[in-house]
Amino acid sequence: MISRDIIPFTEELGFSRLFQDYVYHPARLLPFFGSPTDEGVAGASARHPFARPEIVQILTRQNRLWKAPETVHDAIDKLSRPDCLTVFTAHQACLFGGPYMILLKALGAVRWARRLEQKLSVPVVPIFWIAGDDHDFKEVAVVDLFDQLGQPVRLTLDWDDLPIYPPVGRLDYDETILREAHKLRDILPDNDFKKTAWDPIAENYRPGGGIVDCFARYVLALIGRFGIPLFNPHDGQVKRMVVPLMQNIVRRRREMQDVLSSTETALTAAGYHVQVRKKADFGHLFYHAPERQPIHYQGDEFQIGTETISERELLDRIEAEPYDFSPDVITRPLVQSRLFPTAAVIGGPAEVAYFAQIMPLFDLFDIARPMIVPRPSMTLIESRFEKLMDRSAASFEEITLKTDEVINRLMEKSFPSDLGQKLTGLAAGIRDQMNELGVAAAAFDPQLKDVAGRTGEKMDYLVNELQKKIFAAHKKKNVSVRDRLTQARDHLFPNRGLAERSIAPVYFISRYGESIIDHIHENLPIGETGHRLLMLSEYYG
Repeated sequence: MISRDIIPFTEELGFSRLFQDYVYHPARLLPFFGSPTDEGVAGASARHPFARPEIVQILTRQNRLWKAPETVHDAIDKLSRPDCLTVFTAHQACLFGGPYMILLKALGAVRWARRLEQKLSVPVVPIFWIAGDDHDFKEVAVVDLFDQLGQPVRLTLDWDDLPIYPPVGRLDYDETILREAHKLRDILPDNDFKKTAWDPIAENYRPGGGIVDCFARYVLALIGRFGIPLFNPHDGQVKRMVVPLMQNIVRRRREMQDVLSSTETALTAAGYHVQVRKKADFGHLFYHAPERQPIHYQGDEFQIGTETISERELLDRIEAEPYDFSPDVITRPLVQSRLFPTAAVIGGPAEVAYFAQIMPLFDLFDIARPMIVPRPSMTLIESRFEKLMDRSAASFEEITLKTDEVINRLMEKSFPSDLGQKLTGLAAGIRDQMNELGVAAAAFDPQLKDVAGRTGEKMDYLVNELQKKIFAAHKKKNVSVRDRLTQARDHLFPNRGLAERSIAPVYFISRYGESIIDHIHENLPIGETGHRLLMLSEYYG
């Protein structure tokens, strides 16, 4: 058996050097993150005032709309307590629940909230922030899984010809959602789990349903029992609450730019990448008109599309029309921590890199800095692939990143030994005889030395070509070995990335039942410094 339960975060697996250092060498990133402790972060967050009754009312309203179970509302009620903290994670409202990384994020927030609650002896609520303000349609409209034959299938919506791109929180599904849903139904295996996997999709993804609402209802159907409320910031009441912060972002734009520029310079000097680069004139807010348009500034004037307005006009418009404004990726975490007592944020490599850039902004706006916790990372390995790893004596990294090397190694190992010995003997014999002939020919006539040498090289080349052709024939005879390894790579590392980043959880639910989610939750790699390989041969449903 190969020891492979936890493997290191590496760039080949999609984890940046900044993320690796954050996990393995945190001292190197102290200039960007500081040295927060659970107690320190909790204390700082508790000292800031929050509109708890209004936040509880918003969460209750939204989660009632999404038919959240009572465990979710019990969690929301805890937020009324003045000492209650939150643990956040966030993602897009992806098609059919998106990749199973989303579940890992949400379940990670649940587990981390419980850990903090026990450590700090105060209530801690996990919350999932749905990016309803965003307009990243390429991410929202696509999801991958495998059909009954194990072939990759991509489900996608025809949104390339949309005339405008407003926030997804304003969009409803049209009839094409039924087309993709029926494709999904048809590729699910006909077994005892098909109904369990299909029914939540059929119930929650329908024409006329809002993209955020469909996603929220589906996710709550899968994991609501764990007591994690969902939150949509693209909400009129929410926007009204963050008017002062959005106006302050406008007023302090130059200070923000100075802070961000300084941090970017420091990150680059330390040898790290800058996750998001914005032009110096970017105002870090969007305006929905109804397309989501960036706001730029030049001096005291602001540009929104083709419109130019003054700072006073922009501040008045935010006051009058808050629903038509939203933060960008830089300022969204500020909004989150302004609204909620955020003790920790669960994030992946990109999110950790974002926070490396923006941490000083929390100080600028007098908002408590949250602790950044790397999200759980996991690949679910089905029994057939686990057996293949054992039979081939190949690690996860070898099968996913060095597939051809593994194939060649197995081919060489299974190559007929007698045939291999004959080829080796033939090549060695020819070289020895040609060397002897070359010496004799040179003694007979010195001008024949070079001719004999070239002839020997040609014969050696021909023997090598023969050896390649014989080995190619061996590979062809053993094509099933190549196919199995290639399929394993495509399942474990689809689209040249970890499966957690593209494969929908419905694929696993349709094969193992809904309780596979409980199995994932129980084996979640909280606090582990690596990528967990969860062997499903250990799961019995």
